[in-house]
Amino acid sequence: MADVRLEHLTKKFGDVAAVNEINLEIKDKEFVCLLGPSGCGKTTTLRMIAGVETPTSGQIYFDEKPVTDLSSKDRDIAMVFQFYVIYPGMSPYDQIAFPLKVRKVPEQEIRNRVKEVTSLLGIEYLLERSVSQLTVDERQRIELARALVRKPQVYLLDEPLTNLDAKLRAHMRAEIKRLFKSIGATTIYVTHDQVEAMSMADKIAVMNLGVLQQYDSPDGLYDGPKNLFVAGFIGSPAMNFTNCTLFEEKGKAYLDAAEFRYEITDLAEKIKQESTSPEVVLGIRPEDIEVDVSRKRSALPADVSILEPMGHRAVAHVKVGGITLVVNVDLPELKTGDKVWLTFKREKIHIFDKKTEISII
Repeated sequence: MADVRLEHLTKKFGDVAAVNEINLEIKDKEFVCLLGPSGCGKTTTLRMIAGVETPTSGQIYFDEKPVTDLSSKDRDIAMVFQFYVIYPGMSPYDQIAFPLKVRKVPEQEIRNRVKEVTSLLGIEYLLERSVSQLTVDERQRIELARALVRKPQVYLLDEPLTNLDAKLRAHMRAEIKRLFKSIGATTIYVTHDQVEAMSMADKIAVMNLGVLQQYDSPDGLYDGPKNLFVAGFIGSPAMNFTNCTLFEEKGKAYLDAAEFRYEITDLAEKIKQESTSPEVVLGIRPEDIEVDVSRKRSALPADVSILEPMGHRAVAHVKVGGITLVVNVDLPELKTGDKVWLTFKREKIHIFDKKTEISII
């Protein structure tokens, strides 16, 4: 396996920078996800690593060796595509063995390696079937086996679970994570699904508009987003954001959200030092808002406008005047129209500069 390093990697299509000055280091045996919305540049980045796209500028290194000018076949990579590739007229065995046959690997070694990967995936039984009999997820496993049989330096997966239903996706997420951890593979996985990224990856590179926004562990992204985009993209339901103005009165500091004031005297100096103006954004995740049906001192009064049952819990949309907040609740007696009182977990609040969108707290 190999370390992978991207240095100022850029790809332009005309005047549009699909990928803009990406710097990224992926360590040997790490499972890294490139995460972001459609059009953010994640697949273009993967295709440049694969040698399918030529960078406009920048360098790609495998184990500190430049591979930017090498063709795909000379990079020792294996790629699994969003839309699985099944070759017509080939048996499942031949589908898997194909990359080894192309490289003229001895037949006995091919048999041994096909047996090894099908056993690893638990799909030995598929070798006896006709390709036309294979289900969607079985075809995806055949493609995984075809990638694994190569034993390359780097595995590249481009949204391989997109075509599976929700139940199969959840099952395959766990299977792929187990599989690539067991073989100790350097793996780069593209997805727009934050659940996939958060549940599978060692580290996640969050991208938007061709720019790397943050590269961190799943916990690091969730607990310490560096900007508004990352804070809003990671987490479901998404983080609540409220525009506020910092002001001071009688020796205390507050965030004024028009509908409510939130006291932040202990944080005021840091906010004043790091913000470009008194205009900031207060962020709080739904699970970090405590909900009570009885009035508490200093709690924020709110009205339940929508309830979304989720089995043992519910997602509630509550109105604080003209402001709507989304909260997680486990109060079975709660119903639409109820009055509740909200308390923000102090250690969990986030504050962002409104102009730069960079995290202050």
